[in-house]
Amino acid sequence: MVATDVEILFRCLDLTALRGDETADDVRNLCARGAEHGVAALVVFPEHVSVAKRALEGTYVRVATVGGGFPDASAPLDDRLADARRAIAADPDELDVVFDRRLVLDDRLDRARDEVAMLREIAGARPLKVILETAELGSPERVGAAALAACAGGADFVKSSTGKAGPATPEAVRAMVAAVRAFHERTGERVGINVAGGVRTRAQAEEYADLVRRELGDDWITPGLFRIGASGLLDDLVGS
Repeated sequence: MVATDVEILFRCLDLTALRGDETADDVRNLCARGAEHGVAALVVFPEHVSVAKRALEGTYVRVATVGGGFPDASAPLDDRLADARRAIAADPDELDVVFDRRLVLDDRLDRARDEVAMLREIAGARPLKVILETAELGSPERVGAAALAACAGGADFVKSSTGKAGPATPEAVRAMVAAVRAFHERTGERVGINVAGGVRTRAQAEEYADLVRRELGDDWITPGLFRIGASGLLDDLVGS
């Protein structure tokens, strides 16, 4: 394993405030910590986007929000698309959406790709991170198929988890990375890897960074192509 500089891990870190009971002060406090350590982004609900953007004004930390039926994509498609539009109306820098994994389990990958494309259109020029919820897909083969469908639909990142249904695993992330590599070889387009769910230590973060570096190259270890979504990781990095 190649040791990853802790400052790189900070720059690739997404902090989240997505429990659902956060106050504006909670968001401001997390923003202050994110700005202090130069993280990539803060992910908040749409109602807190304006709070976070004001708190982070003058920094390089981006503000992301969630839409498209977060956290489980169980609503009808029209409702999920409307939810994504409401999220974009809050004017975030990035949009995180949930992949409808039922389509993968039913082997309707073309439909899954098309739904991602609809969300891509709503996001416009903003980076679109598509959450696969890998813990519920059941096998690396399904994770890889879901990741390829998301890439084909226009995802800027494929993301492992909402953090609510189960953690990321090396096997799942390896399948995501293989799909991104295959998509890059086929199209020349680069899609980022966002590891989220259960990453709490620097050692875990380095393991995933090493996996991405080994399979995709050093160029992927930048905030534009590699993120770790893990607020719980911050304290361990600070103590490193």
